[in-house]
Amino acid sequence: MFETNELGFLPSLTTVLLQEMARFNILLQTIRVSLKNLKLSIEGLMIMSEDLDACYYSLLNNNIPAIWVKVAYPSLKSLGSWILDLLERVKFIYDWLTIGNPNGYWISGFFFP
Repeated sequence: MFETNELGFLPSLTTVLLQEMARFNILLQTIRVSLKNLKLSIEGLMIMSEDLDACYYSLLNNNIPAIWVKVAYPSLKSLGSWILDLLERVKFIYDWLTIGNPNGYWISGFFFP
């Protein structure tokens, strides 16, 4: 899938891409699982844990839930702005993976620039 150089090594930027993809996948999986569990808890099909309760109130108050912050990049944005920013970051990484190296790199879009 990834092209190697003449020595059989991946280019250094490919390593950066792989690391960024791993971090974003962990974040997206955490969001997916917590929202699924929150939905089940609200429906009464699962016990509402302390983390899910805190997540629920964070969402009501337009804050990023603490369970997401633990695996997310640093940000001071409100929830709505943060979600839009996350979508842009994921699109940047996805385009980099599917289209190839971009002409310019959005350094502040990385997890740890």
